[in-house]
Amino acid sequence: MSLLQIRELFSFHGSFLSGVIPDVDGQPIDPAQLVYDASQTYGINPQILIARMQTEQSAVTMRPRPKIESLMRLTGCLTPAVMRVQIACAALKLREYFDAQLPPNGHTVSGWRVGEPRQTGNTNPNNIDPPEGLWVTPATMAVAALYTFTPYRGRGWNGSSEAGGNQLLVRMIRKKLKLHALMPYFTGHELYDEQGNVTFRFLTPNPRDW
Repeated sequence: MSLLQIRELFSFHGSFLSGVIPDVDGQPIDPAQLVYDASQTYGINPQILIARMQTEQSAVTMRPRPKIESLMRLTGCLTPAVMRVQIACAALKLREYFDAQLPPNGHTVSGWRVGEPRQTGNTNPNNIDPPEGLWVTPATMAVAALYTFTPYRGRGWNGSSEAGGNQLLVRMIRKKLKLHALMPYFTGHELYDEQGNVTFRFLTPNPRDW
């Protein structure tokens, strides 16, 4: 996805992200440029970053500028920060979560790995989000990275009633934003129960591709 295509997507939806806008601290930023630059720096498909912003704050289709609190959680990456940091943070962390699975480590920082069932939901006692506690077996490294970033299946996949989770991310890509370049990654996912486990098959043409 080119820089021009990102700009056209924001413009098509009449998003507040179009053009040059002030960041939370007043610094002028070009969100399309930031998304493109972060994707190039960290080797992440820019459409994943766009989908994250839509999933977390409906930012791509939001016309009026959201409240500061929402802007500081633009991608849902770690702690609240200015928008430019949120965008870079999401790209960096998704790349780190992906690359952590390469040998010799073989798993993400929170233990997700391909082919190994793991329960969803936060285990951090200081996190106010309720644990979901459902089983997921990642079919690809990308899926393991996504569940490290957002450890929920979400209410649309019989998960937490409090979180949209990865189901919402997929819905934003397929239905709301219609990000066609990502469609082959997600339309092939399969949901099935097998001894209490659920596998999502987010197909990718190359195991290192997003």
